[in-house]
Amino acid sequence: MISAPFVCSVTALARSAASACSKSPAPGDSSPTANSGARPAIVFMTDFGTANDAVAICKAVMLSIAPDARIMDITHQVTPYSIEEGARFLAAVSPYYPAGTFL
Repeated sequence: MISAPFVCSVTALARSAASACSKSPAPGDSSPTANSGARPAIVFMTDFGTANDAVAICKAVMLSIAPDARIMDITHQVTPYSIEEGARFLAAVSPYYPAGTFL
């Protein structure tokens, strides 16, 4: 079962992506996503594993809130509760995602 705090976090992340998608670029904003009309990108990583429906449910919630979002998976095989391992994954991949990506 997915915990309520996690669902709230996923919902907040998706809402942030949705609001970023609906906002007009600020005057003078020259970021790549401001002028290109690019869909918001959400990079998703969990310690849920892939043997159940938890990841699919989370993605469905994100897409129901931000249907234009691109959801990209880092991994869902982080050792459960290993914050250090999750941080290493994020540190390793984050330089390769464009500005404006929700990590």
